[in-house]
Amino acid sequence: MTIVDPVARAVPRDHPVTVLAWPAEADRAARARREGHAHLLLVDPDAEPPTARDALTDWVRLPVSDEDVLARLDALDRRPTSTDPYVDEHDVLRRGDRWVALSPVEARIIRVLLEHGAAVAGRRVIGAAVWPGGMPAGRPIDGRLPRLRARVATVGLRIHTIRSRGFLLAVADGDEVRETGHA
Repeated sequence: MTIVDPVARAVPRDHPVTVLAWPAEADRAARARREGHAHLLLVDPDAEPPTARDALTDWVRLPVSDEDVLARLDALDRRPTSTDPYVDEHDVLRRGDRWVALSPVEARIIRVLLEHGAAVAGRRVIGAAVWPGGMPAGRPIDGRLPRLRARVATVGLRIHTIRSRGFLLAVADGDEVRETGHA
């Protein structure tokens, strides 16, 4: 029995995040990363930690408490998956390994659409989030859509206009279109 065994036993069998020993299971960690599976690496006390950094990988040095492992697992589980679109703190829209820089206004529009997930986001809701001091006259959202649609298409997303209702952000996989899945 290794130091990893008792920690791994504390993890529920149905937990979506994989727990791996580092560096002993480096090959499995590389495969999990390639396949887009979240994983927590339990780093051997005398080993160098992994240098790879991404949203699906976290590590902790052994020995570690069960509570700390479970907290890291839950945090990893709440992170966006490799294909979930999100806007980072620099107004960069990311989806998998693709990204596109957005203006601050475009980023706020996309954040609202992502927050609505499969639901339609109305113009008033978007306007209130983008321009808290009051939406400019005219149709400021519609005026930004042609350029914004072209930008989000580069990461495999589409913005649909739902007539008289608002807008819906969807993932475009080839000819298939599905909602972003955020709620």
